[in-house]
Amino acid sequence: MSQFETRARAAIAAAEQGRKKRTRVRQMLVLAAPFCALVMFVSVTRKQVDDDPVGVVTAATQWSVERPVDYVMTYERFYGDDVLGPATVTVVAEAVVGYQTTDPRLEDSVVLTVDNMLLLIEEQAVADDVDVVQVHFDPALGRPTEATFDSGGVYPDPWGFRVLSFEDRASS
Repeated sequence: MSQFETRARAAIAAAEQGRKKRTRVRQMLVLAAPFCALVMFVSVTRKQVDDDPVGVVTAATQWSVERPVDYVMTYERFYGDDVLGPATVTVVAEAVVGYQTTDPRLEDSVVLTVDNMLLLIEEQAVADDVDVVQVHFDPALGRPTEATFDSGGVYPDPWGFRVLSFEDRASS
């Protein structure tokens, strides 16, 4: 299992536990999300540890309002200069119904959906061993388009993911 895979599995599990505690706050934030859309997301390049680390709570709220029911997303993961992928995930009614990759290193890996990406970003934004979190969000949907995490020595190279394409299946 790669270092990315190990960190991603742990981060998603930890963030899922934290998300359960914040459900009520997010439900209240959904009401404010349409007002935030005009001002949102270019890039955050420094780590912020506050009520909305690197804008992920705001993005997750926007995603929960704007999310398409069905989508297909192609992404790649990276660890330093080593690129894994691409991988394509098909989501229908918030469930993964398809996953394809030509990279054998991703065959048994965590499938990244937009929800998993948001969880991973949220967890890494508050992780003690991560010094820099750089995230780019789609201003229309609130979904991440790229995220880079740098541990400043714990892991020698930055790691993360980048979305190569995203298609709303309902609008096509």
